[in-house]
Amino acid sequence: MIHLLDLDPGQAVVIVDAAVGVAPGEIVVLPLEGLGRGGPSPASSHAQPIDQVLGVAAALRGRLPEGAFVGIGGSSFAPGAPLSPAVREGLTSLSEALAAEVVRLARGREGAGPGRTARRNGSHVPPRGQTTAAP
Repeated sequence: MIHLLDLDPGQAVVIVDAAVGVAPGEIVVLPLEGLGRGGPSPASSHAQPIDQVLGVAAALRGRLPEGAFVGIGGSSFAPGAPLSPAVREGLTSLSEALAAEVVRLARGREGAGPGRTARRNGSHVPPRGQTTAAP
């Protein structure tokens, strides 16, 4: 949370984590303000749930920073559990979705629109706020 508080006004943030609420290996891209309201969310093992962290950051900053959550559906969240084949196959798409979101946020400050594409196992990664179809 401290890092969210340290952002300068106008800086954007991308939170990357494993996700629950989507199939293993499935990529999800959501606006920060959409987290913690049902649907896919980070599968964080941190002390506070993401919606509480974002709520405190918004209260202390006056508003949420611009940004997004980019996640990949996990299959096992046990400490030390290995990656499942589906998650391993989705890592390239996670990297592509992360890079696309960083570019989108950078262009947003230049006045460009929010378009982006990436691929997961040959399928299109959907627009922000949606998830890919389960394999």
